[in-house]
Amino acid sequence: MRNNIVPIFYICDNNYMKYINVSIKSMIENCNPETQYEIHILNTDITEETIRRTRTLETENVKIKFDDVTDKFNAIKEKLFVRDYYNMTTYYRFFIADMFPEFDKVIYIDGDTVILDDIAKLYNIDLENNLIAGAHEQAFVQVDLYGRYIEEVLGISRYETINAGVMLMDVKGFREEKILETFVKMLGEYKFVVTQDEDYLNVICNGRIKFLDLEWNAQTFKFLDFPVQEEDIHIIHYDMSIKPWYFLDCRLANYFWEYAAMTDYYDELKHGLETYTEEQRQKALNVLTAINDLVVSEIERPDNYYKMKLAKANKTLVASKRARKSLK
Repeated sequence: MRNNIVPIFYICDNNYMKYINVSIKSMIENCNPETQYEIHILNTDITEETIRRTRTLETENVKIKFDDVTDKFNAIKEKLFVRDYYNMTTYYRFFIADMFPEFDKVIYIDGDTVILDDIAKLYNIDLENNLIAGAHEQAFVQVDLYGRYIEEVLGISRYETINAGVMLMDVKGFREEKILETFVKMLGEYKFVVTQDEDYLNVICNGRIKFLDLEWNAQTFKFLDFPVQEEDIHIIHYDMSIKPWYFLDCRLANYFWEYAAMTDYYDELKHGLETYTEEQRQKALNVLTAINDLVVSEIERPDNYYKMKLAKANKTLVASKRARKSLK
């Protein structure tokens, strides 16, 4: 166990590293110079040139490491599902606990974030025997259709789910309770297709989740209410498909560009914004319609996860009653 280091994990492919560089730079600018931080980037395809450019961000107290997860990923990739703006990297966070036994607790954070406070404050929060800590998923709380999805497909309360883009994780507990094995087993039983690995995390960790203040994961998606004060935000999360590097009207985009200007990728990011077409923007907006259709189909599906679970429980109950009856 390494008590003297704050470990932070990102997951990424080579194309997304330009955005993660902005997140890392914002973290470094707001960290405590007296604290040691170790950033790990789980990947399968990061090039040496990208690694070189990213490591220019390192400081005396912030080190950046790249960790290849190819072997672990290949072992389960045939069971995985992705859609829309997701890609396979989203599942890598399940590997953290087993790959890094030297840590008892870690921070996981998505790359579409900007950190405005010392992230060590998040690390120092007491998990209180919970497996993970995170902020409520606002889409599930604010949009009734999505709340119904959580309750009628996952079988848990819409108010007991987190957005998995910012998490404090008890990775020692993950190892002891064999969460990776549970996840792989569930992959063979049911494919969650809406928020994918976030769904698995919410189901597996249900009842063992500490809920953080929303300031630790201020979701900017334009169709949701923004329930935090800007001056109180610790972490901005540019979630869903409306990103500041594609949309001029993205909420709080100014923070992204402030830190982007401090990185080696600024000109490349600006060019991406300037050349992103209206057709591409409309396609990104259309993702919401596709999600809604997918949510409805999962709710109506006769063998969705919760219905399947209820049917199995009922079958077990009937068998138990028959067994007791035969003993009389």
